[in-house]
Amino acid sequence: MSALSPMRQRCYHMVMSANGELLHLNRFFGRDDVPPEVMAVDRLIQQVKPGLTCDLHEGAEQGFWLPVPKPEGDSERVLAMTRAFFDAIHARGYPITTYEEWVAIHQIKDKDRVGPEPRLPGLLWTHALRAGEGHNLSSYASLHGVAIDTEAPIMQPLAMRVDGITNGILAAIRVWEQTDDHI
Repeated sequence: MSALSPMRQRCYHMVMSANGELLHLNRFFGRDDVPPEVMAVDRLIQQVKPGLTCDLHEGAEQGFWLPVPKPEGDSERVLAMTRAFFDAIHARGYPITTYEEWVAIHQIKDKDRVGPEPRLPGLLWTHALRAGEGHNLSSYASLHGVAIDTEAPIMQPLAMRVDGITNGILAAIRVWEQTDDHI
């Protein structure tokens, strides 16, 4: 058992871009200077053009939350999916991070870049390109279909994180599968 804090028991994958930017691998989608690990996923996205992409993460918050690229058109389908995710989290008694709690941790108050969904606490609409860091997997994949990021609370027990993120995303996928326009 490691004596390190849970935040130090992780491997963060950062790469220096050709322009001298220190970026997480998840910020190289759609770029010319993409590392090979991202290029493989990029090629897969270009070939498959997925109707649904789920990108599962852990974050510094105490509860679960969803950073989701805001759809250009109808967001009702995505709202139904994220509602199902949070219903599964709530049914298990797990905490959900609100926008206000997220802002307190990240100190980002630019609602043009990350903003709350007033109808569904825990859902944060994201606009990755407005952050000036380029596409992440979800914003890039959302060019072809629905994309949802999940964030599990890294400070909570592993069993809770795995159970919540797995059952939450399965609930969201079930909603997505109920529509026939994803085929």
